[in-house]
This record gives sequence, C-alpha cells and structure tokens, in this order.
Amino acid sequence: DLLKEAFEFFINQRANKPAELIAKFVDSKLRAGNKEATEEELERLLDKIMVLFRFSHGKDVFEAFYKKDLAKRLLVGKSASVDAEKSMLSKKVGFNWSCLSCV
Repeated sequence: DLLKEAFEFFINQRANKPAELIAKFVDSKLRAGNKEATEEELERLLDKIMVLFRFSHGKDVFEAFYKKDLAKRLLVGKSASVDAEKSMLSKKVGFNWSCLSCV
C-alpha cells in the first residue's frame, strides 16, 4: 500500500501532464501505421497503460485528450483497428465513456 501511495503521489506532482502524456501515448499506439504490435500485444500494452492511468488524478484531462484524438482517428480513417478502439473504450478507467457508441 505504501508503494502505491508513493507512486500516486509521484505521478501527480505535475498536475495534469501525466494524464495528457498517457492520452498521447495511447493515441500513438492506436493510430494506423503503428504496425509494431499484434492485436494481442496491443491489448496487453493497453492493459498496462490503464494500470498507470488509474494512479493519475487527471482523469478528466485524459478523457478530453483521448476523445479529441479518437475523433481525429475515426474522422480521417487513421485508426489502426476498430477492435482496439472498442477494447480501449471498454476498459474500466474510472469514469463513464459517453462515446462508446462512436465506434
């Protein structure tokens, strides 16, 4: 418990920046052209990202950046995988996703 508390304290030192950076990292992994990982590897990576995300206090900031990036990916056809998008949206990240039906 002490280690988790210390990590949570550490990751939130820069207010909203960690949430923004996590959202941008997710965007880079979900963009078309990111052929580094198989679907299974991408799923494992998203799970790991969500573990990190749960420590962040800037969930609203993450949501704002994620939704903006999701809209861009979908509108310009740059999403690597609809299944990966749905998987990311379905992850339990501590708030309601109002855009689940977007994909």
